[in-house]
Amino acid sequence: MIVVEKKSIQEKVSGNSGMFAKYRVAMVGDGGNLTLFLYELINFFCTPVPGISGVLFRRLFFPLLLGKIGTAVRIYENCTIRNGRNIVLGDNVCIEKEVTLDVKPGENKIVLGDNVIIGNRVIFNCSGGVISIGDGTVVGSHCRLGSLLGNTIGCHCRIGRDSCIVGAGHATGDLEKAIVRQPITCNGPSIIGDYVSIGERVTLLDGVRVGSHVTICSDSLVLQDIPDNCTVSGVPAKIISKESVQGRRL
Repeated sequence: MIVVEKKSIQEKVSGNSGMFAKYRVAMVGDGGNLTLFLYELINFFCTPVPGISGVLFRRLFFPLLLGKIGTAVRIYENCTIRNGRNIVLGDNVCIEKEVTLDVKPGENKIVLGDNVIIGNRVIFNCSGGVISIGDGTVVGSHCRLGSLLGNTIGCHCRIGRDSCIVGAGHATGDLEKAIVRQPITCNGPSIIGDYVSIGERVTLLDGVRVGSHVTICSDSLVLQDIPDNCTVSGVPAKIISKESVQGRRL
């Protein structure tokens, strides 16, 4: 069933509050002006620092911004963190350059498990629910992961560069309005099982469920659920082979 949120994105971010208040809510949620000052201070001095020095600075000071951060976490330069108190990082997480972790205000969260690797310029856009990535999963560069009702990726998955897991869409019924100004729609949470290999430039629409031990070939568009132990390809993606668990090499 399609869930429709009556407000457009523009209507959600606008309101009666002033520009400064809007900025504070977007960056630190319900934190006050002192929290925003600390956020700006850490970002100004720590975020752009390159190399191992920057990694060590961020390992020292980013725990003040994040809800939880594990041991041996590496965050490289020029990453953007919004509402960091709703972000949880496990042990030995690696976040490469210019990654955006954007959690909209509310009960929303981004949770990265142990040994997760996030490539350059990946964008997390958590407008609702929880984006959860399991242990040992690797997300290639320039990917985009969205969530309106939830986005769960299992353990030991591989997501190729330039892929997109769509968290929501827009209604298109009003021909007098630009699509971005029409209500937000979502077909449900996106769920991906364990040991899934997603190729490059793959798009998975919201509400799709992918089983475990699945291979999705590059340049595919996934519109429907995919069962366990199969390979899919195409636009739209279709099953091209199936394997038993016993026959699959892990």
